Amino acid sequence: MEIAKQTLKKYWGYDSFRENQEEIINNIILGKNSLIILSTGGGKSICFQLPALISDGLTIVISPLIALMEDQVRNLNNKGIDAMYLNSSLLPQESKKVLISIAENKYKIIYTSPEKFQSKKFLEIIKKIKISRIVFDEVHCLSEWGHDFRPDYKRIGKQIRELNLCNQIVAFTATATSRVRKEIIEILDLKDVFISISSFDRKNIFIGIKKFITPLGKYLFFKKVLSQSSKTLIYCSTRSITEFMSAKLSRKLKIKTGFYHAGCAGIERKNTQEDFKVGNISCLLATTAFGMGIDISDIDTVIYWNFPSSIEEYYQGIGRAGRNEEVQAKSWMLYNSSDIKLQNNLLSINLPTNNILKKVIRSILSLEKEKKIREKFNLSETIINAITLILESKDTFKETEVDKNFIKVISQDLKKIFDNKKEKFKSLRKLASNKGCKRKYLLEYFGEIINQENCNNCSYCLKS
Repeated sequence: MEIAKQTLKKYWGYDSFRENQEEIINNIILGKNSLIILSTGGGKSICFQLPALISDGLTIVISPLIALMEDQVRNLNNKGIDAMYLNSSLLPQESKKVLISIAENKYKIIYTSPEKFQSKKFLEIIKKIKISRIVFDEVHCLSEWGHDFRPDYKRIGKQIRELNLCNQIVAFTATATSRVRKEIIEILDLKDVFISISSFDRKNIFIGIKKFITPLGKYLFFKKVLSQSSKTLIYCSTRSITEFMSAKLSRKLKIKTGFYHAGCAGIERKNTQEDFKVGNISCLLATTAFGMGIDISDIDTVIYWNFPSSIEEYYQGIGRAGRNEEVQAKSWMLYNSSDIKLQNNLLSINLPTNNILKKVIRSILSLEKEKKIREKFNLSETIINAITLILESKDTFKETEVDKNFIKVISQDLKKIFDNKKEKFKSLRKLASNKGCKRKYLLEYFGEIINQENCNNCSYCLKS
């Protein structure tokens, strides 16, 4: 490991590794298939970037996050490391140049999106060069039981096996229950896998969960928390709530605010994120679109204005705070009965009849715009997205015969998705109403057993 420590010092300026990093890096350098569960802020990137520098061949990092790829590559280039990204943000001629450079072995690390990885040109090139390993970032995305399932991730696992692209797969995530971990290992066919599960406990983050009788009581407490924070991230359930709350706080409290959701244009999201990062705005209202891969070191408070949909989503969200482990941070989930009702309404959707489902599928396969499909069939964005995910996971094409049996399978899968979502929301409600240490309940959900009954850093333990 001496060369690893020298590389750490040379490029990152650290004299020693953080907890668990050395063991993880050692196993990756030894060529072992690896599943790494590392909490947000745990120094994940170094664990695959450093081995890439001291290994022969190219390390391919598959990430669902364009903004993260660009940030990571910029940071690596600033250190003098040959790295690049290949995603939809590049113009065709730019992509062509990157592909040529990959073929000429000019990079040690290439970040790419799932869709670019599956492109014919990319696969043709990487089959001809030495690949040291393929890294899956945010690997929970390939699990149907995960909170952020993405079918394209699942397809890539199958492709790697079929094409025999490399001998080592390394998978990273911050949030995976034992069920999700098992599915990841099966899908990626990880033989003799090294598994590292770091503690899920973010000790420097206060976990606050508070129920209110009235919306006014909730708002007054919310104002108090805001007054004690310097940089606050506030999660809301819908796009419209982020915009409404941003305008309200700006107008009434004279706070510099911004909002961020998937409906904002790409350049708008990028500018808002940068404004929040550099301090031009001190309070950001966001949906879960502002999530994985966001690395802003000085967020000191995360507030859930509405209920999240699952414990995984909640844990990922509060992990945006306290990236500097030496500094105490706070998280609050504030709710009343109307918030429970809102999330129930989002989940308790009447699924379309088989007749409507058939028409929706044909519209999706004909590449009609999502908004038009929603309006035509009076269906929610959640339903349309779920149907689209199922079709993608089954490699469905325009020519696919949409017969009774096919509709039946899609209908069953759709029901399974929403049943899973409802179960996850039940677990979250239990966390909220649990009469005991919130941290203990949260950690045990992810399979981490702690013996102490009082953490002294959650709303229940400090009250009792």
